[in-house]
Amino acid sequence: MNLTLADFTIIAVLLGVIQFLASTWVKSRLESSIKHEYEKTLDILRKRRDTRVTYLIEAYRRLESAANRPLTETTARNVESALADMQLFGTPRQVELAQQCIEYFAKHQGVEMNSLLADLRKDLRSELDLQSVDGPLAHICIHLHDSTQQNPSPEGKRRKDPPRR
Repeated sequence: MNLTLADFTIIAVLLGVIQFLASTWVKSRLESSIKHEYEKTLDILRKRRDTRVTYLIEAYRRLESAANRPLTETTARNVESALADMQLFGTPRQVELAQQCIEYFAKHQGVEMNSLLADLRKDLRSELDLQSVDGPLAHICIHLHDSTQQNPSPEGKRRKDPPRR
């Protein structure tokens, strides 16, 4: 079997086409694989960020709701839980501030949380791409009066709620 120059040309062209198709397929597979790994990593980072932000928002709410209020069992549990979440999900600065609050409370049975709340507010606003807010935090504590004690029933006694069925 004698091969001619035309035969070698056809073989060379076919090999070139096969090489082109193979390299295109390999390139496409590599790009797809890299894209998949990138999206997987990005998804993990998004979920981690969302979890962190959710826990820190809840910690902020629990700490803020305890500010300037009498210490009750519920308030104490909320503060304990919030400070634990801060130590787990907070920035190094927030962990430090949470630990300072814990140490101060252990010694003095009270704590000032404004610096911790301010740092948490700053961090959360940044994480959520919200405009930064300067200035002190303001807290409100509304005390409701029991209307049954101020406006007794005509018999001079506290009104009783009807029995539940």
